[in-house]
Order: sequence, then C-alpha cells, then structure tokens
Amino acid sequence: MVSRHKIANVMTVGAGLMVAGFGLFAMAQSARTILLLCAVLGFGASLLGPLPAMTLMTNWFDEGRGRAIGIVM
Repeated sequence: MVSRHKIANVMTVGAGLMVAGFGLFAMAQSARTILLLCAVLGFGASLLGPLPAMTLMTNWFDEGRGRAIGIVM
C-alpha cells in the first residue's frame, strides 16, 4: 500500500484503525470480538508503524539516509 498510495493517507488510515480498535476494545464483551479487534489493531499498527516512516525518510533524503532513518526510528 505504501508504494501505491500517499504515505500520509496510509498512516492516517492506520491511525484511524488503531483509534477505532482501542475504542471498541473497551466495549468488547466476548473473546471473539477481542480477537478480531486485536487483528484490527495489528493491521493499524502495521500501517502506522516503521515501514511507512522508513519509506518516507528514504524518499526525502538522498545523502545521509542511514542517519535520517536512525533518528526517526
């Protein structure tokens, strides 16, 4: 998804999934619901996590990419 869509949009969707997952997690009443919400949280974390951030740093910097990625991570 990172290579096909804007990174900001991917990270926004990830943040939205995490907010929705944590909000619904507080109201879950069954183990199956909690398991499903853990999957939603995991997918949201992967869209918001290190891969989009490293891709963003790689696109921004030509020189000193390693240093930039080290600062971000």
